[in-house]
Amino acid sequence: MGEDGGGRVVRVRAAAGQHQHSLLDVRRIWRRRRNDPGPLVAQPAIAARARRHAQMIKVGVVFALVGAAAMVGSSVTRLRLTDVAPVLPAAGNAAAVVAALVALLQNMLWRRAVREWEGIEPAHAHAWYSLSANGRWLAIIAAGITAWSAQQTMIETTRAEAAWWLAFVGALAALAGVALAGVQRLRPDGPPGVPAHIRRNHRLRQPSRTGENR
Repeated sequence: MGEDGGGRVVRVRAAAGQHQHSLLDVRRIWRRRRNDPGPLVAQPAIAARARRHAQMIKVGVVFALVGAAAMVGSSVTRLRLTDVAPVLPAAGNAAAVVAALVALLQNMLWRRAVREWEGIEPAHAHAWYSLSANGRWLAIIAAGITAWSAQQTMIETTRAEAAWWLAFVGALAALAGVALAGVQRLRPDGPPGVPAHIRRNHRLRQPSRTGENR
């Protein structure tokens, strides 16, 4: 009985040690270098969920582009008909374009991540992770500026004018684009909805051995 009990203790400690090393590896994954020799292992469960998430982001990109185009059209129409200062419309245009660019960035990163989870090619997402996370906040700020600019345009125009409707559509589309794409930062452990045990064990560029990262 003593030997069996001792064997169980050793196995439990070994399993705990392996789990701890696995968690340490997970924290280092997005920092792995481009020449990492670790094997690329497909993760079908994460890839399936990520494909649906990427489709949502793609829809958000469409909304963001429509919002940017509508905001530019609204300001052009408004400046032609009135002598309003161009500063406010220009701020709304710039913010809408920034929101669209962030949405495009998030879409590109998630598409690359899906290809890695499918086992096709490495995403090398470590170099983009911080940019994706910061872009999320930039998109939120841009959405606020776009909405404020559109509101001012709608206050100073009437529904009989094209500028009013373009500002209205532009603001709604830009906000939808930010919600569906701009704030969707890249997650090394997969999109929301992935089971916790899969998140814990699999992330982008999963290393083959703990010692390779030291």
